[in-house]
Amino acid sequence: MKIIIAFFAFLLIPFSNFSQIQAGFAFDDSICVGDCIFFQDTSVGLVTSYNWSFIGGTPSASTAVNPGPICFTTAGTYNISLGIIGSDGPSAVTHTILVGNYMDSMDVSNDTLIEMGGAAYLAANGFPGGGTYNWIPNNIFECPNCPETVGSPLIPTNAIVQYISPEGCAIQDTIFVGIDFKDVIDVPNSFSPDDNGTNDKVYLKGPGIVTMTFRIFDRYGQKMFETSDQSEGWDGTFNGRKLPPSTFAWTAEYSLIGGLTDVKSGTITLIK
Repeated sequence: MKIIIAFFAFLLIPFSNFSQIQAGFAFDDSICVGDCIFFQDTSVGLVTSYNWSFIGGTPSASTAVNPGPICFTTAGTYNISLGIIGSDGPSAVTHTILVGNYMDSMDVSNDTLIEMGGAAYLAANGFPGGGTYNWIPNNIFECPNCPETVGSPLIPTNAIVQYISPEGCAIQDTIFVGIDFKDVIDVPNSFSPDDNGTNDKVYLKGPGIVTMTFRIFDRYGQKMFETSDQSEGWDGTFNGRKLPPSTFAWTAEYSLIGGLTDVKSGTITLIK
């Protein structure tokens, strides 16, 4: 008996509630001049025919379910309309699309040459104003979204700057930053491991090191310290014991980003 009641209750619900149609579509509502896009039908209900209108686009009309590519060659705001017909009659919807202009031009810094470990000061100026900037690769720039910035590449780099309009249309240019690979690797001549936070450790210093072996010896040739990590320094101890003031010898074998390899040596004085 319960099953029969449920069945008749279902029959009392108007059939039109399940078959009403409603026009709808999805698309990228902001593009640039010259771009072509596709439209995706999201209409609800049983649709038997489609009538698309693309004012300002090429082609300007379609009867396909998911039309495209539709191309726009002139900047402006245009109406996109979809009319559908289904078992319950017609339905229509209209949306607007913004077609933006690419930026007219951009002045940028000249190509430049910096010393290894140095910094390049780069600038861009896009026309007309009101856009945003993006420097690539952004991990080498102090401010990757500023019109003027400082970059510190370790290898020769084509720095790319993009200027982007409020509609998302962009132009870009490239500035070559060359590197003068000079060997400036060295070790300070003294350090004071007194735990005051200043000059407490001695490091192999210099930019562009790819591989290295840094060693320190006492006056008898016994090795006090060795590392292959440039961020690791010697704190003036041996086997956990602080050493008294003295002069020590050091050697460094290394290779640089530019391909240069070398071996250097010298002395360093531990002072208190």
